[in-house]
Amino acid sequence: EEAARRTLSYMDGVAFARRGVAVARQGVGEHATAIELCEQALATYRTVRGTQRYQAEAWKTMTISLCELGDDAGAVRCLTEAVSLLDSLHDPEADVLRARLNRMRGNRAGVRRGHVRRCAGP
Repeated sequence: EEAARRTLSYMDGVAFARRGVAVARQGVGEHATAIELCEQALATYRTVRGTQRYQAEAWKTMTISLCELGDDAGAVRCLTEAVSLLDSLHDPEADVLRARLNRMRGNRAGVRRGHVRRCAGP
């Protein structure tokens, strides 16, 4: 049992590090790499109980990169996942992100009408 706990703790640490590197990659404009790292982190977090908050952070990080790459629909999907996880934790940040999500959805409607495409900021 102790070995299993250490393995899970190690996996959680690796996933946390991947998300941190993803944020650094975003800072230098490497958004595709950031997305890949977040996907890897999420795959690991899903195997470790109690990581919903970290999963939400990875989804939020992916949202930023997808916006930068012009994938507004993907960004909306990612932010929806983050809101859902934070709601399950009764985290007040869920309300802030929900407002952003609503603005993003409104911007997507504007795109369909031919207006300028842009993800909504915080």
